[in-house]
Amino acid sequence: MVNKILTLKLFYKGKLLDTIEQEKDFTNKWYIGSSKYLSWQILDESNKFPPKYKILIKKGGHYYLNLPQGSTLTCWKYDSPVDANFLKQNGILVDSLLKLREDMTGIIQVHPDYSIQYEFIEPVKIILTPQEKEVIKQTARPAPLAPMDKTTRVVVILALMAGIAFSIFYDLKLKPEMFREQTLSELLAEIEKIREIKPEISQSQTPSTPLTTLPEEPATSEKTTKNAQVGKGKSTGKGGSSTPSGTQSIFGDLGTSSGTYAGGSTQSVVGAAVLSGFVTARPGVKGGSGIGNASGTFQPSAAAGLGSGGSFDPNAINRFNAGDVPSVVSGTAPEGGSTVKPSGSAQYYTGPAEKLKPLAGGSLTSVPDVRAETEKIVSQSYKASEPAKIQEPAVTIVKPSTIVAGGDIIFNQIRSRKGQIEQAYKRNAAIKKQSGSITVILDIASDGTVKATIIPNSVTFTESFLNEIKSIIESWTFNVSQPTTYKFKMNLSQG
Repeated sequence: MVNKILTLKLFYKGKLLDTIEQEKDFTNKWYIGSSKYLSWQILDESNKFPPKYKILIKKGGHYYLNLPQGSTLTCWKYDSPVDANFLKQNGILVDSLLKLREDMTGIIQVHPDYSIQYEFIEPVKIILTPQEKEVIKQTARPAPLAPMDKTTRVVVILALMAGIAFSIFYDLKLKPEMFREQTLSELLAEIEKIREIKPEISQSQTPSTPLTTLPEEPATSEKTTKNAQVGKGKSTGKGGSSTPSGTQSIFGDLGTSSGTYAGGSTQSVVGAAVLSGFVTARPGVKGGSGIGNASGTFQPSAAAGLGSGGSFDPNAINRFNAGDVPSVVSGTAPEGGSTVKPSGSAQYYTGPAEKLKPLAGGSLTSVPDVRAETEKIVSQSYKASEPAKIQEPAVTIVKPSTIVAGGDIIFNQIRSRKGQIEQAYKRNAAIKKQSGSITVILDIASDGTVKATIIPNSVTFTESFLNEIKSIIESWTFNVSQPTTYKFKMNLSQG
C-alpha cells in the first residue's frame, strides 16, 4: 500500500488561500503568525495573535497540530464526525496536541477569519500514453538550426562582443584621455596660442603708431648752426654741452633745445614696448622749469645741450606719453629728437624691458631669445592629487572548520544576516575606532530560538557594541530539527 501524504490547507473566510504537502513544503514543522515574514500570515487587527506560532510539529514519526488558545476543532473518521471525548479516550487529543492519523481528517479554526484543514491523500502518479512519450522525446531536444539561423546567431554574437570590447576600450582608454586634467604646461601653451606671440627678430615690423617719414640725407652743420640760433630757449649754462661723454657714446649727440640733431653720424635705435605703455629712455635729465623755456641766456654753441636749466642727473630717465612717440622720432618734439632716419634693420621685442641684454659686439641692448625665455617659465607640470579613499568598516564571517550536523544551513543563515552586524559595527566604529575578531557560540533550541555567548579577542570593542551584537544575534531564529551548538568567528576591520 502506498503511504499517504499529509496535506494542509489554509482558508480565509471559507476561501482557499494555500496548500502545502509533506516532504515538498515542510518536513517536521510549520509556522503561522501575524509576522509579515511568514508564508502563512494571519492578519489580526486585535494584535492578539502571536507573531510566530508553531502550528505543526513531528514527534516519534507522527505529526501533531499544536492548537492555539481559543481555537475550535472538528474531526471526521471515515466521513463520520467524532467529538472531543472520542479523541481524548483514543489518545488522539492530549492537552493542545492533536495527533494526525491517516484515517481521519479535520478542520481547526485558529482565528475567526482563518481555518486550517488537514487530510492524508495518496500521491498522484501520472502515467503517460505512448503518444505523450513520443511528444516528450521530440520536444526534449531542440530542433537543428537552419543555415540562416546559424548565420544570424553568429552575427549577433560578434556584434555583441564588438560592443563589449568597444565599451571596455572606451572606459579604459578614451574616457580617461578626454576627461583627464590638463597640466600647467599645457594650460600655458594654450594661453600662448590664444595670445599668438610669434616674435620674428629677423624681419621688420610696422609700429602700431604711425611715424613721420624722415629725410634720407643728414642735416649739414650749417643748417644745424642756423637752427640752433633760431631757438627761443634760455639757459643759465655758458655754452658747454650738458650731455656726458658716456651718454654720447651710447645715444650720440641728442640735439639742441629746438629738437634738431647736432651731429651727422647715424645711430641705431632700440625701442622697448612694455605692458604699462611706451617708454623712450635715455640716461640723464636736467632739472629746471622746462625744455626751451628755462631762465638764462641761450648759448648757440651748446648745440648738444638740452636747453633746459637746472642740474643734470645722468642716472635719471625721461618718460614720454604715448602721444609723443611720433614727435620723438620726427625731431619736432622739444626733447631732442633726430632728423636722420635710423639705418640698419629694426628689432622688435615684446616682454619685460629688464630682460634686454647687451649685444655681443657693442654696448647697445638687444632683443633676447624669446623661445629660450619662454621655455624657462615652466619646466615642471603639476597634477592635482587624488582624494584619499576612505575604507568603510567591514565584517567577515569565517566558516568554522568543525563539522556540525546542519552546519552549512546555519552558516548560510548567519551569512545572509551579516548586514545587521555590519550596520551596528559602522555605527559604533564611527564613535570609537575598534577592530579585531569576535567568537560567537550559539545555543540553538529545537524551535529555532538562540542564546548567544560573545567572546571578543580585542580590548578595543566597547561593552555597548558587544551587547548590541548579542541582542541582534539572539533575535534570529534558525531552521533546525534538534538542539544544536554552533560556534563561528567574525573578523571586524576598520580600514
